Amino acid sequence: MIYKLAAIAFQRALNLKIIDFDDLHFSTDLIILDKLRSSTDTIISSCLQKYAQYSSHYTHGSEKNHNYHFVPWVKVEGKFYRLTSLDIEFA
Repeated sequence: MIYKLAAIAFQRALNLKIIDFDDLHFSTDLIILDKLRSSTDTIISSCLQKYAQYSSHYTHGSEKNHNYHFVPWVKVEGKFYRLTSLDIEFA
């Protein structure tokens, strides 16, 4: 969701000509962020506000709380096993 907020803000800023492709290619993150922050557009402001408060919307995982979207197969002695079934740290 956090990347989606950034994408919405960037796309909106591009459409409103607050930033342009040269800004994206040749300028720095801080310059672009300053341009977005100085915008009076409510959608961009809302995205930036939600983005800045991401920790209130998401929780950080711990070493025991992994959220893997892809669990690889591991070959052990000619047989394949899911990594999560072999190593408790990845379960």
